Amino acid sequence: MPSVSLAEAKALSARAAVGLVREREVVAVGSGSTVELALEEIARRFAEDVRPTVVVASRKAEEVARRVGLRMSSIEKVHQFRLMLDGADEVTPSLSLIKGGGGAHFREKLLARMSENLTIMVDYSKLVRRLGENTPLPLEVVPFALPLVERSVAPLGLSPSVRMDPNAPGTPYRTDNGNLILDCRITREPADESALETALAHVPGVVATGLFIGMTSRVLVGMPDGRVEELLPGEGPVHGTLPPVVQEAISARRALAKTHHG
Repeated sequence: MPSVSLAEAKALSARAAVGLVREREVVAVGSGSTVELALEEIARRFAEDVRPTVVVASRKAEEVARRVGLRMSSIEKVHQFRLMLDGADEVTPSLSLIKGGGGAHFREKLLARMSENLTIMVDYSKLVRRLGENTPLPLEVVPFALPLVERSVAPLGLSPSVRMDPNAPGTPYRTDNGNLILDCRITREPADESALETALAHVPGVVATGLFIGMTSRVLVGMPDGRVEELLPGEGPVHGTLPPVVQEAISARRALAKTHHG
């Protein structure tokens, strides 16, 4: 049994990531519950006169930053970020990601492209053997193009469904950009993740995919025993063997699921 909860493991990863932040710098941040923990930690760790300024990827993250008293800037004032902090829905051994559970992956990807270092904060439940193992792949889609996109992604091994707004039953979810989200179950493991990303990017009406391939600088993982493990590019599986930390995390996740359903 894990000695720390998933919530505690998530908080550990956020605290470790904030340790990389410097006084008075401008930091890009994504969206989601782990990012919100990181924003709270930044406000707690830095005195007001030396606090970093943040550029956030969603309105919800903006609300949190404002609540905890962080200064915010806009994207037009920044050419490049030294550091971006963000979460992920899935992380593979090669550090490929699925993001977009919160519907902010277009803005998150834009900020990530502007960042020298993309640091991902997750708890151990987010480590997977392959993309799509536990979560669907989100696509942000222009509403007018929805029927075309739905038809186009099926041959690529994706089974799409329109995301609904949890706060408005029967109403499709809208992103901060006013677009729809197609959550796509990956029915056929892609032989080439980058090729899938390229194919989806060429579908008219797809604004952004939740695939983040080759973009991650490091992943900080809150582990079941309270450790924070750092995963770096190039440390992925060799001849199909998963890194020990990934094996450990997957085993812990299964044990936790068995306990909850037992």
